[in-house]
Formats: sequence, C-alpha cells, structure tokens
Amino acid sequence: TNKAGANLPLTVFADPFNTFAEVSEENNKAVTHLTVTASTDPNLTVSYEDIGITPSPANEKGNATISVFVKNEGFSTASNIQVDFYKGDPGVDGILLGTQGIPSINEGESVKASFDWLNIADAGEKVIYIQVDPLNQIEELAEDDNDAFVVLDVLSLPELTISANSIAFNPSAPKDGDTVSINVTVKNLGQQNASDVSVKAYEGSTVIGSQDIPLIEGNSQADTAF
Repeated sequence: TNKAGANLPLTVFADPFNTFAEVSEENNKAVTHLTVTASTDPNLTVSYEDIGITPSPANEKGNATISVFVKNEGFSTASNIQVDFYKGDPGVDGILLGTQGIPSINEGESVKASFDWLNIADAGEKVIYIQVDPLNQIEELAEDDNDAFVVLDVLSLPELTISANSIAFNPSAPKDGDTVSINVTVKNLGQQNASDVSVKAYEGSTVIGSQDIPLIEGNSQADTAF
C-alpha cells in the first residue's frame, strides 16, 4: 500500500458482477479496517525460534553459548543495539547474565548476538530470557516484540554413591584360605554422566582390589568386581 492512515476501510466482494444466481446477493461482501503507518522507523524483533543454546541440555558447573538472531522488520537501519541475556524473567526475578552490542542492523536483515554463560551455578530448568533495546533508546514501530525466552535444562553434577548393601562377597561366608571376589554396585544419582570412575577396595590401608568403570550414565548404576 502507498496510503497511510488509521482504520482505512477495506471491502472484499465475492461474485462482484453477480455472475451467479444466488438466494441472496446481500451477503457477498465484507468490510474490515486496516491501519497503515507512515513511519520509516526501524522495528527490532526477536523470537524464541531464533534463540539457540549449545550444549542443550547444559551441565551444572559447565559452560553454554547462548545465541539469538535479532531482526529488523522496519523501514530503516537501527544502530547501537543493546541485547541483554537473563536467567529468569527480568520483570520478576531475572538475573542479568551479560550484555552484547550490535553496531547496526539494516532493514530486512538479521544479526546474531552471542553470550558465553560460564560456570553455570546450579541445575534444573532455567528460563533464558532475551531483551533487545531494553531501555527503549531506539525509536521503533513497535516495542512489544523485543523480548523472547526459552527454557534450558541444566543437568546436575554426577553423584556417585556406594552403600554396604551394594557390596557383595562370593562366597558369602568364606573360610580361611578361600579366594573371595568382591562385587560392587556404584550408583550415579546425578544427571550428568561420570566417566573413568575408579573403584578401590581396602583392607585397612592396603589396596586389595582396583577397577575402573568406563562410564556410569546419569541416574543409573554400574557393577564391577575384584
């Protein structure tokens, strides 16, 4: 359109020339209204579909890279664009993780902003919230499309456990001089995998058996024997 204005009427006709004989010709049209802006401002937008996190899920005490494509769906170039990365909703309990700047985005283009979240403190589902131009310093066509969020699962650290009930002897009642094998079940109560797990058996301070378990997946268990 090349006409700007508010509530411009738009009429749509079906069979405008009455080509078809119908029961009624009174219901063949509908009228609606369209507002067309005359602004040439930029319009920065962000969507949850344009947010990427690597790795996903992430690991507690690990690192993750958060990226987002910011689009300019307006009619002119936007400059000096601030992009804020939050854990949680900034309007409620959000914690600012970091800020990145984009020098400019031309109309119709998109530019990626990224932030490295280092040494993730705790596990669980985390809301990753992106705000573009959080201080509204850029005059835009709309200000209600500058936020987006996704939920990231952060896996808890490995938690290796052994109890007396997870140790078994064969034979269970040995006599002096018997060779006794020791079977051990090691549980991983955490969500992250544990690799190259060393298991040792001691008699006093003397090592009487040693094995390495290559992998114990999260929330699972593995057996070894000496």
